[in-house]
Amino acid sequence: LYLAPSDGSTDAVKVNDPPVNEGDVLWFQFSPTNDRLLYVADGDVDERYELYGVTLPGPGAPDKINGPLSADSDIYDFLFGPDGETVAYEIYKETNEQVQLYSVVLPGGSPVKLNGTLAADESVGAYDFSPDGSFIAYMLYAGPDEGNELYRTNPQSWLLYTSDAADERPSANLVGPRTIKKKKQTATKHEMHH
Repeated sequence: LYLAPSDGSTDAVKVNDPPVNEGDVLWFQFSPTNDRLLYVADGDVDERYELYGVTLPGPGAPDKINGPLSADSDIYDFLFGPDGETVAYEIYKETNEQVQLYSVVLPGGSPVKLNGTLAADESVGAYDFSPDGSFIAYMLYAGPDEGNELYRTNPQSWLLYTSDAADERPSANLVGPRTIKKKKQTATKHEMHH
């Protein structure tokens, strides 16, 4: 991944560290404040895709943004919040085919899991920040017979809300109609990049 000024006034600068043998940068995104660049790559272990970032205009050495991943997990997607400091990202775990939602405050914050404990047939789907960045809304696929549910949470921690004792899910965050009809899905960003 290279960074170059649009006016061509200086040479391009390589952003990522040398990846592992056969490693790739899959996709990237500039922050809305234009002071950071994040990218997904298998920079440390071949075929384990993680989230990295650099501060601009530097760029300096890349930092790993996500916390430790298990051997069967990858970064599935990521999105900057409107403030350019909060980042939400999804982790896909291959063994149970679940996606979970996390956030982190840059620079140097600790990742926070935003969804509660998931049942075996549940997974987080689409998500987005509110325009002012005070909430993240996300779809929870609740299994083939249940449809989808829509939740909202504080991007810093879902624990700020009361939970159902039965499943630790923040019941105060359920918004809109209880069940949303499942639509036929097209290829996700993750599938397009693999």
